Amino acid sequence: MLKPTGFWSYTSSDDTASRGRLSQLRRLLADELQLKIGRTPKVHIFQDVAAIPHGTDWLKEIHRALGDSSFLIPIVTPAFLQSEMCCAEVARFRQREMELGRDDLIFPFHYIGVEDINPDQPGECHDAAVLKLLRSRQWIDFRLLRFRNTDDEAVALKLESFADSIRAALRRDTLPRTTALPIPASRPPTDSPIAIVTVVPAALAPGSVMRDGPAYPEMVLIPPGRFIMGVPKDESARERGKQDDWARPQHEVTIPHVFYLGKYPITRAEFATFVADTGHEMPSDAWTYEPDKQGEWASAERSGRDWREPGFPQTDRDPVVCVRHADAEAYAAWLSRKTGHRYRLPSEAEWEYAARAGTQTARFWGNDRESAYRYANVADETLRQLTGEAEDPNRFFPGKDGFAFTSPVGSFLPNHFGLYDMLGNVFEWTADHWHDDYKRAPADGSAWTTGGDATWPPVPRGGCWRCMPEVVRAGYRQRFFPRVCYSTIGFRVAKSSFSSGS
Repeated sequence: MLKPTGFWSYTSSDDTASRGRLSQLRRLLADELQLKIGRTPKVHIFQDVAAIPHGTDWLKEIHRALGDSSFLIPIVTPAFLQSEMCCAEVARFRQREMELGRDDLIFPFHYIGVEDINPDQPGECHDAAVLKLLRSRQWIDFRLLRFRNTDDEAVALKLESFADSIRAALRRDTLPRTTALPIPASRPPTDSPIAIVTVVPAALAPGSVMRDGPAYPEMVLIPPGRFIMGVPKDESARERGKQDDWARPQHEVTIPHVFYLGKYPITRAEFATFVADTGHEMPSDAWTYEPDKQGEWASAERSGRDWREPGFPQTDRDPVVCVRHADAEAYAAWLSRKTGHRYRLPSEAEWEYAARAGTQTARFWGNDRESAYRYANVADETLRQLTGEAEDPNRFFPGKDGFAFTSPVGSFLPNHFGLYDMLGNVFEWTADHWHDDYKRAPADGSAWTTGGDATWPPVPRGGCWRCMPEVVRAGYRQRFFPRVCYSTIGFRVAKSSFSSGS
């Protein structure tokens, strides 16, 4: 575990304007984190006004504290982004973070709205690279609470959640540093993801990114771990999950292996490279289902659509859609041949583990729907205003994400593992056969490819650009018709093994 020493990066003008609330929040957060960790080791969150004695070399102490810190909390405001010193603190700590082989130790604390800050506008942002970095990290949204008293219950709950995130990151340091998984006496079949016994280079850490070539997808290291798979009943009641028995009973799953998962869904450009190299084509018997305005599926029709013509405009950076499970498997097999490494579709358990990224809430950013526009491309006001449908909180998320159809991958904030678009944008194919529930489901992270109902294709997960709140959840499962070209389904690939070149 990394030591619980952090750095509170802020401007004194913001603390003064808030009548010292920022300083109070720092102390309360340190106390909350200490409760989470126990009596030892001692938590310390550095703040210059509280830690630097009078008459001391201020800049030298700042640099020393940054070098001694395991995490950074930038208090993001317009004044912060305009501050040369604050931007320099972020840039300096980013170097330390990289030296640790990490990219999950900066926790932007969103205190005042900065969405409209233009880095190219003189005076608005001292360092555009710092703004880009902060926007790439999942931040703590405190904007609606900054006028609350610091002993308010909502403030306490937010700080508790924040402390949980910091503690998880500090402990995450030990996850990939295993020597090897035990070699079983009888090795499993080679098509099982747990057949790969891996030694993880110590320099790699969760969130590390690799790529086997410029034409191939970026892959993110996912550490081993345990999680509770499935949907609890209280979530079903809150989210109106009519089909959540398909995602029960809840059960503990252990992911015993390190694996890589695509940083993004496979894009049109990446799929086009595969098609150009192999001549792969969609079968002529593919059908398209079109939803009506209420979101229900109308009758099927032969439309001639495929991944090139999904029915709406896309860029090369948009996720490929109108691909069947067989097309996704063919792409993974091609990647394996081209690179010499084993690419595949993730199991359902691997997918959900990666989508949750250490959380057990309905969505990786929490249970709320109000924040969806920052994290996922879903059915919200952008789509509703295009279709002219009536306002309906159970059909549409609040807010406007700016995309009525698919969006270029990486347009929204990632989860704690550094994965983008795990919820929304497009459903993603997994390797598992369809089963109506989790009774007798594997508990080792492997794909469930025995039994099940062959009437339905394997399972896609994650929700899509036109999905209602009920659907966009980490544990949600849905089945789809066979032989159908869906403009809502794409995929991302997993990679099983390490090599010296990985």
